[in-house]
Amino acid sequence: MSLPVILRDDFTSINLNKWELIEQISGTVLIEDGALRLLDNRTLNAGIYRLIEGIDTYPLEIEFTFRGWGSADGFTCIFYHDDGYSFGGGTKGFSGNGYGVMFDTYMNKRISLNKDTYGNFLAYKNYTWTDKVWRHCLITIYPESGKDRVKVYIDDVEIISWLGTLDRTYNRFGFVSATGFAAMYAYIGYVEVRGGEWQPGFFAKVNGGWKQTIPYVKVDGSWRPVEAGWIKNNGVWKRLMG
Repeated sequence: MSLPVILRDDFTSINLNKWELIEQISGTVLIEDGALRLLDNRTLNAGIYRLIEGIDTYPLEIEFTFRGWGSADGFTCIFYHDDGYSFGGGTKGFSGNGYGVMFDTYMNKRISLNKDTYGNFLAYKNYTWTDKVWRHCLITIYPESGKDRVKVYIDDVEIISWLGTLDRTYNRFGFVSATGFAAMYAYIGYVEVRGGEWQPGFFAKVNGGWKQTIPYVKVDGSWRPVEAGWIKNNGVWKRLMG
């Protein structure tokens, strides 16, 4: 399924009109070699780069590239999250209410889906990625059987699949990171977020069976097929093509 793009940033510059930047040590988060640097190999540090405008759309797809090297601790991509964050290394910057996909590089080298705290795992997969190689991550969130299916893909390989009920009370999105008494580098190459309200229905009978036709999203109060080509620009839906 292809959803409308609601956010795209290739990180050619720091944009404080769009993003909130928080650092434990000044000069940590910046653009370096065409990517967003979250961690700069200093201990007892943290880098937070969160979108100012909330993202509460559903279903949701989050796509980005990342790489890193060093010892610890890692970073987290947060979504449906509140304003909380942490400077504690073991937390990977993740604290408060909401969800995150955590990229842990320390004792437990894994990628995980977490809720509310760094110790509350909904699902995880052992995974090592601190080899300076760029990787592609896709997080998808769709309805399934009256619940929510969250999947995480790394380089097009599914590593996490969780089915449950998401609490979408909050809408903060972005990246948080932290180190403790060990240190590392962490970078995000680009991020693209796609989403729209889910409209079940619009079915057609195909070869004797009912199948969903094309996905629809709600735009300015009206349901439109995603192929209509709309994009959210500074909070306003605009048509890309006729």
